[in-house]
Amino acid sequence: MERARELLGVELAALVGESYERAYGDMVRVQQLTELEEVIGFSNALTLCNGDPAAAELHRVQICEMWRGRLKGVQRNVEVWQALLSVRTLVLPMAEDTHTWLKFASLCRKSGRVRWERCAVLCCAVLCCAGLSVQLVFQTLLYGDSMTP
Repeated sequence: MERARELLGVELAALVGESYERAYGDMVRVQQLTELEEVIGFSNALTLCNGDPAAAELHRVQICEMWRGRLKGVQRNVEVWQALLSVRTLVLPMAEDTHTWLKFASLCRKSGRVRWERCAVLCCAVLCCAGLSVQLVFQTLLYGDSMTP
């Protein structure tokens, strides 16, 4: 991850001089790298908290709050949100973050991505009551080739 960050840093430095808009995609990738590191921390929370389940849960809650706060600061752009949410779903199932996914669905609708919106809403509705195998099917539908913008 450190090497990826170094490579992005060089490219980012050049792009920032040109324009904010051109550098934004790389900034999103840097944020994805950061969140990937946090995903590891989320997964290892029990170990990081010396086996204390309450402390581990608090650690996970704090990471989730931080992720929600970050989404408030990014562009309201379907591709940006999808890139960030795809990293988070590694440890945070859609059923446990329905508020964020419903916001994503709203963003999809406002951007004219009706199929993505419907799938996100359907996933939230179904996944709250479904097992892992159903969740995997719906996430495949959400991110699969048939869901191109």
